[in-house]
Amino acid sequence: MGALAAVLAVRDGVVPATRNLDVLDPEVKPDVVAGAPRRGR
Repeated sequence: MGALAAVLAVRDGVVPATRNLDVLDPEVKPDVVAGAPRRGR
């Protein structure tokens, strides 16, 4: 199922939101997609 989601995300140019992420740790530096999907540029 994860592979299918990845293929569809690449096809549609959308980065899906991270599941179960309610509070982001301020120490975390990576670019995390939280809350809603992000469209590609």
